[in-house]
Amino acid sequence: MMDFKEDLLQMVWKYQYFEKRQLTTTDGLSLEVKKIGYHNFYEGPDFLEALIKIGNLEHFGHVEVHRKSSDWKNHAHDSDQRYDAVILHVVWEDDKPILRNDGSHIPTLELKGKIWLDVLRNYERLVSSKDEILCGSELKDFLPIIKFSMLEKALVERLEKKSTQLIKILEEIKNDWEEGTYRWLFQCFGFKTNSEAMLRLAESIPYRTLQKHGKQSVVIEAILLGQADLIPEDTNDEYGKHLKKEYDFYQKKYSLKKTIHHQEWKMMGVRPHNFPAVRIAQLAQILSNNPNLFSSVNDAAAFKKVFEIQVPDYWQQHFRIGGLSQKRLSKKLSNNTLALLTINFTVPLWYTYGQYLQDSEWKEKCFDVLQDLAAEDNFIIRKFSFHSWKAQNAFDSQGMLGLYHDYCKPKKCLECKIGQNLLKPGRNWFLVKSPIYRTFAIRIQKTMEKPVIILGAKGIAHPALEIFNSNQVIVYGFLDEDEKLHGTEINVVPVLGNPEDDGFLKLIGKKTEAFVAVDDNKYRQFLVKMLIDKRKVQPINAIHQTSYISTDAELGHGNFINAQVNIGAGAKIGSHCIFNSGAIVDHGAAIEDFVQIGAGAIVNSNTTIKEGAFIGSGVIIVSGVTLGKNARVGAGSVVISDVKDGETVFGNPAVKIK
Repeated sequence: MMDFKEDLLQMVWKYQYFEKRQLTTTDGLSLEVKKIGYHNFYEGPDFLEALIKIGNLEHFGHVEVHRKSSDWKNHAHDSDQRYDAVILHVVWEDDKPILRNDGSHIPTLELKGKIWLDVLRNYERLVSSKDEILCGSELKDFLPIIKFSMLEKALVERLEKKSTQLIKILEEIKNDWEEGTYRWLFQCFGFKTNSEAMLRLAESIPYRTLQKHGKQSVVIEAILLGQADLIPEDTNDEYGKHLKKEYDFYQKKYSLKKTIHHQEWKMMGVRPHNFPAVRIAQLAQILSNNPNLFSSVNDAAAFKKVFEIQVPDYWQQHFRIGGLSQKRLSKKLSNNTLALLTINFTVPLWYTYGQYLQDSEWKEKCFDVLQDLAAEDNFIIRKFSFHSWKAQNAFDSQGMLGLYHDYCKPKKCLECKIGQNLLKPGRNWFLVKSPIYRTFAIRIQKTMEKPVIILGAKGIAHPALEIFNSNQVIVYGFLDEDEKLHGTEINVVPVLGNPEDDGFLKLIGKKTEAFVAVDDNKYRQFLVKMLIDKRKVQPINAIHQTSYISTDAELGHGNFINAQVNIGAGAKIGSHCIFNSGAIVDHGAAIEDFVQIGAGAIVNSNTTIKEGAFIGSGVIIVSGVTLGKNARVGAGSVVISDVKDGETVFGNPAVKIK
């Protein structure tokens, strides 16, 4: 038996990578997949709400996937009521009949011998790679949008993990954001070496206690160093004596209890500028300069000023009390430290606050800051760089860190969009690159820096792709709500995912343009509104090279104008309209938003077509007529008089259909 995990079979089912002709259950009943179901990433069956026809009956329920049918009992599904609604058991090998709790038999589909050979071969080559990043040798040939989408997914997951840590802190203090920000700052200021000790230090002194001392940075420093047990009991250092005296006074005043012993601080291998006493002195300056820490950090325009500090001369010469540094230490935070604090402190704080408020704008601010910040340089980032995938900014480098730790290192290739694309049938990435794909890739790279994502992969999507290709505009991919299309291709351009997937939507505006290729007017309007609200962008026009648009005509946004369309002088065209092949809009006509005009239809001069109207193929609308909002005209009709809002007309002459 081939060595693989259950996730391979889940992917095979999700994308239907198996022979479906004359498909039968292990009992010999004919089987037809009507709806694969929704992939469930939580507890319960693997795919929910599937529709399967077995024999002459259609079954609606869930699908469970296993390597062997006996895994049903091994995983204790036979005693779990959540699995009673399973209508199909999909397995590699059917080694044992499986029954429900009520004793009824569960239909089983055995995939052994049915999975497409390309998929199995690609999987074997992927998992047998000796590279630590299994797909490393193929990364340079991937479409940038797939890599970017996976980076964003990994980045968001990384932010979610950090957010979980901050949420835990906030829950302990009943969502006090000032106190929570204070504790989070201390944890982040400990970096990897002393983060835990720094958090415990902050927990030992309430932020409101330190706020009482405003600009008294020395007092704050004394309290913090004393609580950290970093002021020696017997010291000959004059500054140390002063700090000891200050701490003793305020310890009694505030009844402070030490919770940290000086031996708990890690100093082995730590450079002088990163010693805990130096970091605490820097924190004292930050707190004294920013009496309301949360408010200061949450000012997106000025958050960097929080860290614009200058430590006292003493801490430019000492790395601990009485410990003279051989080299003078910086009086300011280094650029590297500032970058790390932005990445690990500010961005997770904003992200968590946005979740708390349910305001996606904070998430956008996080992405903007990371994209404006230089990429980190460490051994993990260099692994990707070695494979010709260079991080352009901190957005990329943070995504790469998440990708490496959560996917590459644990070998979770089938949960990664890159790995999923490598396994696609007909795309043997390891042996040969398609000449067609190479030609397409080379051509599009020389044309337009800002490519297009097409929302919708049916109807006018295919001719829209042809239009963009003919105009030498890059189409990175399609987004469609139909999960069955995900992972497929239209003329070597991939269907990447769902139009409402934030991972892809975030590309639109900064990195790509968008075009809505949906025939259904309501859904078209929904997608346009989503782009405007979420991304603050208007879809671009798709205009065929053989169409004619008068230089005196007005044209809005997001219109689909196919081959041989003719738009005359003085015509006013709104936005998000569809003009099919050979349609004519004569001079002076006014076409409002979301109008659809069929192939060969003629809209004569000085007519008015109001929003949402539909004009079928071959229709003729005589001069001066007004077609009302959402009115519909059947194919081949001749309209000689006005049509009211919402009316449907048909015939020659066109009359209202009752």
